[in-house]
Amino acid sequence: MKRRAANATAALSTFSGGGAAARLIDATYPLWYEISLCIVRQAAEGALIFPKKKPPETPLFSGSIARASVVGLHLVSGMLTGGAIGYFLWQRFDAAWWFWIFLALGFVAGCLNTYREAQKLLRDQDATNDRKNPPRD
Repeated sequence: MKRRAANATAALSTFSGGGAAARLIDATYPLWYEISLCIVRQAAEGALIFPKKKPPETPLFSGSIARASVVGLHLVSGMLTGGAIGYFLWQRFDAAWWFWIFLALGFVAGCLNTYREAQKLLRDQDATNDRKNPPRD
């Protein structure tokens, strides 16, 4: 270990002219060596690859609020995308009907995405409620 530290110090001193950087390497090298040994030991035991603890389950309330806030954005984003495509085609081909067609398609796509997301949200809430409150026999 001392030999490696001496080699690292010698290599650094040739580039930096010695000084504070070389002293920093001397002071921290044993620490980094111990840390790397600890990581290798944990990897050998499988602690890094297969953790023993399960990650905590995300609370239903925060996940529901996040997904419910996205539901409204689906409608707006569909209309904005359809409107942008329609506006580009309107300017390109000088026909206003392209804008109205793509705006309507964007509205339909936004409604469809909103419906699908709301159905997923309701299905997940029902599954969570069934898990928390199993039916009594």
